[in-house]
Amino acid sequence: MASGAICIIAIFSDGWINLQDMSLTAAMITMAVFGTIMMYIISILSLFRLRRQSWSAGRVRQGGVNSDPAFRSGNMSVKR
Repeated sequence: MASGAICIIAIFSDGWINLQDMSLTAAMITMAVFGTIMMYIISILSLFRLRRQSWSAGRVRQGGVNSDPAFRSGNMSVKR
């Protein structure tokens, strides 16, 4: 609720508040995009670090198509 109220206030106060010659919503979108890019970079780096540190760890697959023995053996006949 609070974040929705803040967004509505930001939209309606767009003409009154300027940050470095940008409107408020443009600055918010720019910060959101840079935050998303940084989060993606950090998650990829942590994935690489995890793979390097525990490369021999067993991978557990629960459910899904890849855990089906028929899928792994290549026998994909459909029974009707």
